[in-house]
Amino acid sequence: MQPRLKALLLGLMLALAAGQAAAGEGAEAGEGHGRQDWEDDDYSHDRARRASEDGEILTIAEILGRIRTQAPGRVLDTELEHEHGQWVYEIKLLDPQGGLYKLEIDAHSGQILRYGEGD
Repeated sequence: MQPRLKALLLGLMLALAAGQAAAGEGAEAGEGHGRQDWEDDDYSHDRARRASEDGEILTIAEILGRIRTQAPGRVLDTELEHEHGQWVYEIKLLDPQGGLYKLEIDAHSGQILRYGEGD
C-alpha cells in the first residue's frame, strides 16, 4: 500500500476514534440521547462510526479499493456526509495526468454518483 494512502487511512481511523471518545464523554453526562439532528453537531462522527459498524455504509478502504480502476490517481481528501437521507463519500483526487477531480460515491453501494472536475 502506498505510504500516503496508509497515512490517510491512519488519519481517518484516528479521527473516528477521537469522535467516539468525545461522544462517549457526552453520553456519560447524559447528553445526546435520542438526538435526531446529529448531522450538524458533535455527534456526527459517532453516527458515521455506527453506520459503518452496522453495515449501513462501506469503509473508506473498501470504497478506495472499488474505485481504484475506474478513478485512478492520488487521493488528496475524503469526506463522509449524510445528504438527503443518503450517505455519500466525497473524494478529491489527482489523476495521473495531473487533473484535480472530485467524486461523489454512494457509501452504501460503492456506486460512483458523480465524477467531475474538482474545486
